Amino acid sequence: MHSELKVNHSARVSGYLPAILALSVFYLLVYYGLVHIEQQHRDLQLQAFTQQSSSLLEQMTLYADPEIFWVRRLNDDFRISTGHSDFMALLDKHQKAAAGKLSWIIWNSNGQVVADNHFAGKYEGTGVLPELFRDLNLLYNKGAGKLDHATNRMRRILGPHLDLDRLAAVLYYRHPKLVRPDSAGKFADFWAAVGGKFSAMVFFNRDILADDTGLMMFCREFKDSGVKAGFINTSRQARLTRRDKHLTESVIRLEREGRSSDFFDELMLAGKRIAGGKILVASKRYSSLLAPGKLAAFLALVSIFGLLLILKSYGADLGLNRCSVKLQLLLMLMVTTGLPLLCLALAASDHVTRKKTSLIMSAYQQCIEYLQHVESRSNINNAYMINRVDRSISAIKKILPDKFGREEVIDEIRLHIGEVLQDVRLIASCPAIVMDMRGIFANGRFAPFADGDKVQSKEMLELKTFQHISAYYLSVVNNQPIDVDRFNETELLAEMAYQRPYHEIIQNIMLATDKIWFLGWGERTNPVLVKLISLNDNLLIDYFYMIVFRNSFLQRDFIRRQIDNFDRNPLGLKFISSDGRLYAKELLKVADSPWFSEIIRKTRVQPSVEPQFTNYDGKPHVYAGMRSQNLSDFYFYAFYPLEKIDAQIAEEQRFMLSAGVVTIFLLVGLALVFSASFVSPLSALQAGAVAIRHRDFSYRLPEISGDEFGEMARVFNSSMADFEELSLAGIVQSRLLPQQGIAESRFDLYGRNIPMTELGGDYFDYFHVDGSSYVIMAGDVAGHGVGASLIMAMAKAGVMRCRDCLKDPAAVLSRLHQIIHETRTKVQRKIMTFQYLCYDAESGEGVYSNAGACSPVLVDHARSETSEITLQAPVLGGFKKSKFSNTEVKLAAGQALVFYTDGIIETMNSEGREIGYDGFKQILLESYDIDATRYYENIYSRYIRWLGENQPQDDLTLIILVRR
Repeated sequence: MHSELKVNHSARVSGYLPAILALSVFYLLVYYGLVHIEQQHRDLQLQAFTQQSSSLLEQMTLYADPEIFWVRRLNDDFRISTGHSDFMALLDKHQKAAAGKLSWIIWNSNGQVVADNHFAGKYEGTGVLPELFRDLNLLYNKGAGKLDHATNRMRRILGPHLDLDRLAAVLYYRHPKLVRPDSAGKFADFWAAVGGKFSAMVFFNRDILADDTGLMMFCREFKDSGVKAGFINTSRQARLTRRDKHLTESVIRLEREGRSSDFFDELMLAGKRIAGGKILVASKRYSSLLAPGKLAAFLALVSIFGLLLILKSYGADLGLNRCSVKLQLLLMLMVTTGLPLLCLALAASDHVTRKKTSLIMSAYQQCIEYLQHVESRSNINNAYMINRVDRSISAIKKILPDKFGREEVIDEIRLHIGEVLQDVRLIASCPAIVMDMRGIFANGRFAPFADGDKVQSKEMLELKTFQHISAYYLSVVNNQPIDVDRFNETELLAEMAYQRPYHEIIQNIMLATDKIWFLGWGERTNPVLVKLISLNDNLLIDYFYMIVFRNSFLQRDFIRRQIDNFDRNPLGLKFISSDGRLYAKELLKVADSPWFSEIIRKTRVQPSVEPQFTNYDGKPHVYAGMRSQNLSDFYFYAFYPLEKIDAQIAEEQRFMLSAGVVTIFLLVGLALVFSASFVSPLSALQAGAVAIRHRDFSYRLPEISGDEFGEMARVFNSSMADFEELSLAGIVQSRLLPQQGIAESRFDLYGRNIPMTELGGDYFDYFHVDGSSYVIMAGDVAGHGVGASLIMAMAKAGVMRCRDCLKDPAAVLSRLHQIIHETRTKVQRKIMTFQYLCYDAESGEGVYSNAGACSPVLVDHARSETSEITLQAPVLGGFKKSKFSNTEVKLAAGQALVFYTDGIIETMNSEGREIGYDGFKQILLESYDIDATRYYENIYSRYIRWLGENQPQDDLTLIILVRR
């Protein structure tokens, strides 16, 4: 019994082992799949952080220079302020950050001082500060050339080394640094701005320009989706913490390895070193998406817990071998196809993510290329303006030289060139007379076109210098001799007026000939175009013709003419231009749009390395921005809608989904084919097994294939043919048994045999001998099948030949013993138990003999008692010399004598318990009936209930004799 349990336990464990291995492989794949997704998430997060940190570090680099920081901050504050009150409120905040090292003066639009903590009443009541306001506005509107008379006054107030050109550049937002009016440091450096609502000047203590106020304010104010900004000043080694040193080493390692950002202890880090021993740092804490190890462990624990519950609930009944073949095939298909599909899904997800990243980079590159295209198109504007200048030359050639020196020439030039014209210099070759927008300069005197239009001494010097330069240039071009003394004088004048070497001035004029060019000396900060005019179309040049353009007007003119073309681009990009104050075709104010103000704040001369993202018209876009080189007043932006990329990704996802659905349908089709070629034959075999269980031996399997299943079907059909023959033999065998009972007034007799197989080994019979004598006999051949049925047939035949001794049971058994023993061989060793009763119906007495059979039970229902009629004797065919004896039996009225074989005694229920002899006797008492047939049916029904779902283990034979 112990060994049997051990075998069952081993079988159960071996049955669970494939499931455990399958689960292990599954969770291993799940773990690596989660790791892959987590790694993909890490890469995407690092990529997004790289984009954020790249722009952030660029901004921090600008803020690291205190002057650039304060100039940008004050320019931005001035733009967004709607009045002097707003601007003063912002200055109060800056004053706290600068530890009180700022001071300012602010005027309203009428020139009244509304705030002054710099001069602190020094010039109160003198009119100096209102004059300073007027000078600043004149400088802003007219340029430094109009302030010769005010230069000394401004220098006395602001500083002895005040450079008006630099101050003008600051007022025009073109200079990134403060104005430094005193190299000795006695006067404060300052920033200035002039506007329609108010004007302001902010003065700086030079101590503030040596600290890290800009960086500290930027880091304190910066807020962007979890990204932290900071800096480390390595020049202060004594103040560095361990964390500062670790971050410093990490940033240096990134630079050494050539990477923009990386992970350091679950911290995404980017940084760069700048001058002054400072290290700029951007960091963001990485938040895990899945935590693959913990999630896989959690899933495994949940699965193990569920598996334990199932094992506890079902125990030994659980096992794949207890599942249907279809379910096992389904599980196999899930494992063999589901896992590859899972891998393909992960690969498809990775592909989609990378494809989206690639499309975003491609779109961003298209934006950059388009901005570069716009930048190159801006050169067309120069050609357009040159064409307009050429038309003006054609027009004035018709009225020259007759009307040279008259305002009609200037009017003709204005007509063709338009509002972009700022000034004209038309110089005749002989005599060298200079003509500009206001009048004529000749012989050291200036004759204006309009009365009262006076020229300052500085302008007179500039006209005289330009007269000599152009005369020298025309002499060289016309190959005429040069006056050496005048040339030396001209060289000195030019270098004094323009602060440039003479040869550089001539070179710049040559570069500006027939091409729009920035001279870059004197007040010539605007672009110019030089043309040499010959009236007779010969090699002799008659006039030196220089057009000075209004740079801002020139740029706006180009934008105005081309903006519609830029919007109608084949790439579907949205184009926006801005001069820092207005943007878009509708000329919206930058100050009124926090969205566009932030975009301008992030814009550099060159587009950012990483894509920039924003919401434009409520939709996400990737965009590129840059400050134009040719149109220096303007910023260009190209926006690409991300919905186009999303549409492409969605289309690809639909294709992948369609491919996945088609794949699943193909797999289902293959499963159906597989089912037809595997499950269907198994179902047919199962139906055949059911037919065998129901003794339907005429059932045949269709032989539809030539594979192993077809071979199994042929073997099955052949076996069924044999079983059918055995079934016929069973029919013949059943004919040897009595088909009905015997009932008369004195007794009731009924018997029945239920074989376990077609050919059983049990035998019984009863028949009338003579008078009131009847014979009742029962036998049980060891085993079943053909051999047992032949022994039973021989016993039947042997009894039929004992007509002379039917009333002597011992004699009949002796003869049967001889017959069966003589048939025994080395192959056929079957034996048979037998019992025989010769019963007298009249007296109720009988003679009984037994050959190793189960002792019949005498049932006394009236007394609720049972007793066995025991008689020991050897089995038939067991030993050569066997002796048998008789005993007397008597039945009283109402008593029953039950003959049986051991099949019913050894019958086991679902719990593994046998009926046993005591149980059988209890059944006989409880099932008693005076009618032998009903008595049998009662016993049989209780037998079936005991059997339950189990199958019979042996033949069942019962013979019941009830005396009335």
